[in-house]
Amino acid sequence: MIFFPQSFPLHPKGDVIWITNPHNPTGQLWDKNSLEEVVKKYKLVICDEAFLSITPNGDKESLIPLTKKFDNLLVLRSLTKIFNIPGLRLGYVIGSSKKLKQWEINRDPWPLNAFSIKAGIDLLSNKKFYEQWTKQIHSWINIEKKRVFEKLLKIEKLKIHNSSTNFFFNRK
Repeated sequence: MIFFPQSFPLHPKGDVIWITNPHNPTGQLWDKNSLEEVVKKYKLVICDEAFLSITPNGDKESLIPLTKKFDNLLVLRSLTKIFNIPGLRLGYVIGSSKKLKQWEINRDPWPLNAFSIKAGIDLLSNKKFYEQWTKQIHSWINIEKKRVFEKLLKIEKLKIHNSSTNFFFNRK
């Protein structure tokens, strides 16, 4: 059995690194302290936390608090996973104001229509609903993950990797 979170194992050469936490496709949840060491080593770190809010205890490993300390860090979040609204392509980025101003100048436009904007405002304006919904999702994942994992392990010639979140990496 693998326990989460774990230390981030890689430190590839280069100036920029893109990290997914939890890792997609393995479901590995990386430890915030080990990721802080990564942030210290690169000119730009982009951390995609699209699945973090639906990962039980995942928000404890979020790099969002580190954006106040490091100008080289951008954290991406998605509303599509937690609210099951993939067609809206709704998310946000958090970083230092300096880095976000650079991002604004250089990014590809990702326009939102009025429906997406209204949905985002409505979904995020009710903190109590968000907390209750997140708690419910974590409960489902904690219950169903074990059951599904055990059933998948019984499939011959399929290698299933344990996951911190609501998906499993498998290979033959």
